[in-house]
Amino acid sequence: MAVHPVPSLIAFNRGADTRWLVLVVDVVLGATFLGWVVALVPALRGPRAPSVV
Repeated sequence: MAVHPVPSLIAFNRGADTRWLVLVVDVVLGATFLGWVVALVPALRGPRAPSVV
């Protein structure tokens, strides 16, 4: 079962501000457990809250 792209999928589905960074880290280091965790953490942070002016 391939879990490699999960952080990228989560980041893009949640609209995370760091989704492109997560994708790059996932592609480059996602095959290692540490790289996968490093990509997962910002993916779970989610989108930035809209600012009220």
